[in-house]
Amino acid sequence: MKEQLLIAFPACEKGKCLETLVRAKFDIFDKEGERCYVRKSGDEPIHFAIENPNQKEVNFLAIDGCLFGSGDGKRCDCAVFDDKTFCWIEIKDTNPKQRSGNRKTAIGQLKATISLFKSKVDMSSYQLEAHMCLGVRKVYPAVSAQNQSAVKEFFDELKTDLLEGNQKTFS
Repeated sequence: MKEQLLIAFPACEKGKCLETLVRAKFDIFDKEGERCYVRKSGDEPIHFAIENPNQKEVNFLAIDGCLFGSGDGKRCDCAVFDDKTFCWIEIKDTNPKQRSGNRKTAIGQLKATISLFKSKVDMSSYQLEAHMCLGVRKVYPAVSAQNQSAVKEFFDELKTDLLEGNQKTFS
């Protein structure tokens, strides 16, 4: 997959957007107005956590602000993947009053990014996931008929699972 990404997106190598990690755990933070990074110091906030108990290779790809210019609002923040699963992530640090609007925006950004990636890279052998992180202080696993409908519609359109939360475990 790494080779396909480097061919499909030449900016990936130039911008040092792709990083391979072999750790039991690492955290991602989305720097306001810039790009996502793998957290390297305790001063940086944690927006999304990656659990990797088997310490296999997991790749981190900064998308918005690295692979593509920042601020256009049309791409998700980053992706993480191993040899079986590819996960796109959109991070929204929000309060409960903004959740509905941010959910719609996040879904749009994820759809646009996934469609673009699928048009350039063969993802047929991967389990595909899209993660919305809507509020990094506390995860609200909101379950409603409307949200369940959006999850089904997302899968029907993109053959990708739509998830809400701020953690991914690779096993």
